[in-house]
Parts: sequence; C-alpha cells; structure tokens
Amino acid sequence: MDSSSKRRFGGTGLGLTISKRLVELMGGTIGVESKRQMGSRFWFQLPLRVLESQKMSAKEDAGTRDEIIPHSTTGGIKPRLLLVEDNEVNARMAMMMLEKNGYPGEVARDGEEAVERFASGVYDGILMDCHMPNMDGYEATRAIREIESSSLWKRKRCRIIAMTANVQTGERERCLAAGMDDYVSKPLRAKTLIEALNRVHVLAEVKEIAEAPKWSAEDTTAARDALQQLSDELSTEDAIELIENWFIDTPARILELEKLAGSDDQATLRRTAHSLKGSSSLFGLSSFYNLCRELEQTAENNQRAGQHALIAKVKQLFACAVPELRKLIAALK
Repeated sequence: MDSSSKRRFGGTGLGLTISKRLVELMGGTIGVESKRQMGSRFWFQLPLRVLESQKMSAKEDAGTRDEIIPHSTTGGIKPRLLLVEDNEVNARMAMMMLEKNGYPGEVARDGEEAVERFASGVYDGILMDCHMPNMDGYEATRAIREIESSSLWKRKRCRIIAMTANVQTGERERCLAAGMDDYVSKPLRAKTLIEALNRVHVLAEVKEIAEAPKWSAEDTTAARDALQQLSDELSTEDAIELIENWFIDTPARILELEKLAGSDDQATLRRTAHSLKGSSSLFGLSSFYNLCRELEQTAENNQRAGQHALIAKVKQLFACAVPELRKLIAALK
C-alpha cells in the first residue's frame, strides 16, 4: 500500500471529517449528494453576516433577481436556529427540514443544554420541544427569558417556537404563558414549520461599545491609603515590588480573559476574573475590583453576551491606573 503524500488515489477521508467539524463550529451545515457512476457533489452553508458595502450591492442587484427571499432573511441570511429535542428521530427529521430550506441549525438534547447554548448569544430563534427529561421546554423557556431580562443581556428577544404532540385544550396557552412566541404540533410538517420560521428574524449584531472608565480623585485617595498600609505592614520596598509584579502579571491575565470571553470555558474565565479581583483589592482599586467581580458573575451565570465589553473596560481601566500608581510609588520612595 502506498501511504505517501504523492500517491495518485486514495485517502483516509480525514479532510472531510475536518471540513465537517470546521463548518459545524461556524454554525453551518455540510452535506453530500452522490450518484453511482455519476459522481458526488459536496456542499456547505454558513450563516455569515453581510458587510454594509455588500448590502448596497445586493440592493442594486435585487431588481434583476427572480429568487424570492423569505420574510425572515436579512441581507440574504437566514436566522440561526437552536433545535431542542431529546428524541433522536424527531431531531434528525427536523434538521433535515431545516437543511433542505437553508436554515443553519444546531441541536440541544435537553432544556439544560438549551439554556447553556442560548447564553452564547448567537441564536436568532429556538425550536423548543416541550416534554424532555431533566429540564422540560417550559422551564427552559422561563430560564431563557430570565437571562434576557438581565441588564447585561444586550440582544433583542429571541423567538421561541414550541413543538409538542400534546393536542389537549389549553396546551398552546400554556406554551405562551411560559414565554414562548409560537406553536407547531408534532409530527412536524414542512409547510407549517416554514411558516413559523418565516416569523423569526435575524437579530442584529450587538456592538459592544465600552464607555471608557476614568480615574477619579477617590481612586487616587484609596490607592494611596492602600499602598501606605502595605508599606507600614511590610516595607516600602516590598509594597513597590508587589505593585510592580501586578503591572507585569495583569496584561497577561487580561489577554487570557479576551481569549475566553464568550467561550464555553466559563470556569477558567471565572477563575481568572476572580484572581484579578483579589489582586486589585490589595492596592485599593475599587473600580477595577468591581469590574472584575461583575465579569466573574457573568461567568458564574453563563451570561456570555456582555463579556467582551466588560473586559474592554478592565483593559482601559488598567491603562488608566498604571501611570497614576507610578506617581504614588514615586511619592513613597
């Protein structure tokens, strides 16, 4: 067997596996259509945002197109969906319908996973099975609405469509009372499902603009008192050494926070924010401490949407603090 990289034919199929993984990580779908003695066609779809300059070109070309763009699309992009379904057959059937109609979607197997995935802030709509183990669809919807009510959540309300085989009177009302917006019955029918999905809109990207924090006279007073206390309890040299180490250590920790923001590794983000919070308290940096505590709380509650803005504030405040603290160090010597 020729296993060299120069062989003419063959392969392990690893490239397809990697491609599938990359597309799924980007929230897309990938597939293949193959006919015997005819060949194969590989395809993928990605939920990419359209730049403003491209939107203008799209408007100019719109008059020449015969394609009908559904009501739910924005700039030709369909909403990114989260399918919450514990039954493997039902989940696969629903995903087939979504893929056939060009909707990018991912699957959560129960309510707990749905809430965790929703907190990433990337979904425009949710197809929610009502009856699941661990956490059912009603409870998951209430948890999602609670997240949306937080002051840290900046995205618009995510449309949730209930899916249930329960045809009893009052089921639709129960879904709406839990916070769901629409209702489709099982088994799913493509026409009914697409009609419901056409009422789901692509949610605008949140521009996390962090208001630049400012160093105040109160910050100077608190830092001076804290440094003087350290100098009295240890020595001036020790106090200066501690804060110089903080100057060196903090940028690396902020860089780590930037990499972790919005990721699945919220536990590491929480630990890093907690560590920064603790070290800043040594020097009386209450504003810095409060920002780190707020960031730590977002990680504890898996509220990822506002983390980039908070970290930007931490970074800006550190840049403000360094020259002011150096002035205080000079006064200590």
